Amino acid sequence: MELAELIDEPFIDFPPGWGMRWAVDHAFRAAGLRRRITVQMNDLSTILDLVRLGLGVAFVPTSLATDSADLRFLRVRNDAPTYEIALAAAERPLGAVARRFLQTALPNGHHLAPRADHDLA
Repeated sequence: MELAELIDEPFIDFPPGWGMRWAVDHAFRAAGLRRRITVQMNDLSTILDLVRLGLGVAFVPTSLATDSADLRFLRVRNDAPTYEIALAAAERPLGAVARRFLQTALPNGHHLAPRADHDLA
């Protein structure tokens, strides 16, 4: 599916300032396209429920595409929205929950980059 095929659809989206919203807005602007956002919601579960009710379409992280068998997920072929997520961790031993979170968030043996020392003056 191409972004241009979606311009007539009503969108359910995150509020401005959210990473996913920024990525989608940027992708549409870069493609010279406009879209109609009918609902803004800050909860992904509710966004998916509104899609289930037929109130619109939504961009969601790829990781969700296998979690909701009752929804149809389509991949955008060109100009797909993308964004990066950065994690920060203190330079001290992490607790069990923080270690598990990092193991989940950084799969395949990825590690946090070493701290960069910068003069802030």
